[in-house]
Amino acid sequence: NPLARAIQENAPAEVLEVLLESRNINVDCLDDNLIAALAGKIKKSGTLQTAIIEIMAQRIPFALLFLELAVNLLAIIVFFIHTEEFFLGEKGHLWTDDVLLFCVITF
Repeated sequence: NPLARAIQENAPAEVLEVLLESRNINVDCLDDNLIAALAGKIKKSGTLQTAIIEIMAQRIPFALLFLELAVNLLAIIVFFIHTEEFFLGEKGHLWTDDVLLFCVITF
């Protein structure tokens, strides 16, 4: 496996970046030590971090996870704001009940 060999030989970040492209990547035969070494190299190199982010962004499950995270964060923020209004008896918004229902369904 070229990626394993490059990690073992301390290849420069540019070589690892090419090997981490989605059409070249093969991490099936990497053991725990090589994965830890690769993680250390990625942690130190901004270009490798960018390459990993691009690989992950190309995958639909990552996009769905990010979307779920964003919706849940929005629901939590809105829930806390409108729950406070609800318990204080402030009826400034007619749709407070609907917003709280949305938050409960989202969770």
